[in-house]
Amino acid sequence: MPHLTETTKMELFLLPIPAAGHLTSTMEMASHLLDRVGGEGLSVTVLVMTTPAPCLRFEAESCIRSLSSIGAGVRFEELPVLPPAQFFEECDQVGASCSRYVELHKPRLKTAILRLRSSPAAALVIDFFATTMIDAAGELAVGERPMSGSRFLYHGRRFPETKCMILNTFFELEPSTLEALVDGVYKPHDCIKWLDEQPPASVVFLCFGSISTFSREQLKEMATGLESSGHRFLWSLRGTGDDLSLQEVLPEGFMERTEGRGLVWRSWAPQVEILSHAAVGGLVTHCGWNSCLGSLWHGVPMLEWPIHAEQHYLAFRLAREAGVALELTADRTSSGNLVAGAELERGVRSLMEEDTEEGKQVRRRAQEMKASCRRAVEEGGSSYTSLESLVNDLLNH
Repeated sequence: MPHLTETTKMELFLLPIPAAGHLTSTMEMASHLLDRVGGEGLSVTVLVMTTPAPCLRFEAESCIRSLSSIGAGVRFEELPVLPPAQFFEECDQVGASCSRYVELHKPRLKTAILRLRSSPAAALVIDFFATTMIDAAGELAVGERPMSGSRFLYHGRRFPETKCMILNTFFELEPSTLEALVDGVYKPHDCIKWLDEQPPASVVFLCFGSISTFSREQLKEMATGLESSGHRFLWSLRGTGDDLSLQEVLPEGFMERTEGRGLVWRSWAPQVEILSHAAVGGLVTHCGWNSCLGSLWHGVPMLEWPIHAEQHYLAFRLAREAGVALELTADRTSSGNLVAGAELERGVRSLMEEDTEEGKQVRRRAQEMKASCRRAVEEGGSSYTSLESLVNDLLNH
């Protein structure tokens, strides 16, 4: 962005979602900026996306009229309305359509900014749900900054492509979050970046929940099994029992020999994001129910290593009844029910290799269950209907 001089006016283009809450916070921010900088040094334009849907259009127009008084000096530019047929065909589902709705405005946004822009110093401030406009900002050579008020995976993963973030919060409310952002944690986890470099469905992810711990003997067996399997792995290793260093608990030279095809991750692992990653082809799990459901939602087959309580029961049902998981055999005579390295190697190979019959079956069942998960939460699906029944019962009693 060009350096500002006394004669250069900074031009700010704001792109909110045309909903009352988003428009209100955008206008309040614009008003504060103008009060702080002054009209001589800053020009603010709110780019308004409108819809053919009468109720949504009325809400946006009413909100703009009521907000105009607090935003003296702010100009509004209404982008051309989408053709009704295109809007209702491509934006008929609220959850998935918001991003698509914004994306359809991309050529309209570029045309408007090119027509309105008069200064080389310009920035585009986009709504949280408008990260599909980041590419347009790059093409127009303006800086972009997302405004955030919620979080969804796709939009969050695009934030690092922007110049900065503008957050509608204050430090005393969210000190740890804001400190992390200031310290540079505003970037994808290194484990996600590592997955980005791996081939599709090539990585087995090992994760055992937040309270499971393993003995040194077991950790060495796990490392031996992973190394011998020859497969790529992401190992979330938080429970070392006494918090020793990796060099103390893993076989000598393990990290060097598996460098490139394996990553041992000692921090909290973003499990949902990992399971949704295209590089992940299997999960070695303690059979915690959240982990199992997350794995099935993303169609990831499992290799079971139950540790506590009902996890043994869940493992039995997922493997024997649902057919979405393979079982590991533990030595029940040993202290801590040891799973030998050779047994883990066998399980990983069975789960990940294309030519194993049991692996083919469990991968097919996992994909079928992925489809079933999604049907269950759609309107008319089993979970959707059950939740609806619960709501009715609560309201009627």
